[in-house]
Amino acid sequence: MKEIIKAKGEWSFYSLAPEIKENDFAIAQIRNIEREIVPKDGAKEILNHLIKTGIVLRVSHQENLVPTCGRTILARNLAGTVSPTPAINYIALGTGTLAFTNASVQLNTEAYRKILSDASYDSNIAYIDCFIASGDVANQTFKEAGAFINGAAGANTGTAFSLVVQDFIKSGSMYISLKITLT
Repeated sequence: MKEIIKAKGEWSFYSLAPEIKENDFAIAQIRNIEREIVPKDGAKEILNHLIKTGIVLRVSHQENLVPTCGRTILARNLAGTVSPTPAINYIALGTGTLAFTNASVQLNTEAYRKILSDASYDSNIAYIDCFIASGDVANQTFKEAGAFINGAAGANTGTAFSLVVQDFIKSGSMYISLKITLT
């Protein structure tokens, strides 16, 4: 039998009311929904309540591209030839609209970057979360996002592991969740 390993990333973008803070109970509820800790029926009910009460303004989902540079870091890590140990540590948002390819190494037009809020794993799934407070960056429509390994605070730093083109609106606070499944 031939094994094939695939990396699939699923991005979720939650546009939130401006008064929502990172330690609010609503963020814990969204995190539990994204990590599938809550059964699907319960998750749907919780999300509908958060929308109805004006906490969640919009939600969008998109699958990603794991470019060659990201897969190369993963392969080098498995072979023990990477130092320091690679970890996704920054999420970046941009305004570019060009589709990503396997040769992509950064966002088209990076506009904002933030260190992760939380990262964990369960079996073969990595969960990457980033909370952006209302005043961190201007309200706008972003068109692309990326998760970067060993990035720094400056734009276009680190190795792109996951890139996605998707219109999502930041109109207050924002919660971004990236679920990476290795199968």
